[in-house]
Amino acid sequence: MGETWTWEGGDPSGCPLEAFRSAEGFVVTHDGPQRWSLEARSVMLAWSRWCALAAVPLWDCPRVVLCWLQTGDPTVRLAARAAARAAAKRSRPPAKLAASAAAASAIAPHACPTWAALEGATLGARALRRPPAILAPWLVLMLHAEHELQQLDPPYRELQRGNAEDRAVLRDIALSRGLAYLVALLSAQCSTITPPPIR
Repeated sequence: MGETWTWEGGDPSGCPLEAFRSAEGFVVTHDGPQRWSLEARSVMLAWSRWCALAAVPLWDCPRVVLCWLQTGDPTVRLAARAAARAAAKRSRPPAKLAASAAAASAIAPHACPTWAALEGATLGARALRRPPAILAPWLVLMLHAEHELQQLDPPYRELQRGNAEDRAVLRDIALSRGLAYLVALLSAQCSTITPPPIR
């Protein structure tokens, strides 16, 4: 049996990325073997940062922008956005322009949430010469993992925001409870291109 994703105010689709194109908000409903809903703003922000993060090797990414993309630290958001926009203005090669613009869009969802997240993903994919659909499986993983994370007690959920040791503890807890998507996401954080922590 397949799964269907429907974002708040939008049309259903088998792909959450495609469904997000018609979204008016960040609540997503998943229909599959189980039906559940999730307020997924933080997931979309983390996913758009990851899409831009994947394109970092293609341009001279300012340190403050890299900090934002890796951590989502709100104290550096404005400085990161200014630095990314300045870099985009200086960029000439298409790949560098798309990569820097992706970083700027990944920072923008606070001002224009639903579309900027998708725009950041599209620009990041363009910089990598990949269609956005290739990046959609990470979004599926992150949405399922966040749903599983919400089943844990709040102190355990906070471990996801911590350091590598905290996330290793959380992975052991998720493994013991059979939360396969959460285990997969936490395991992926050991790879070179991985979704950043959800904030």
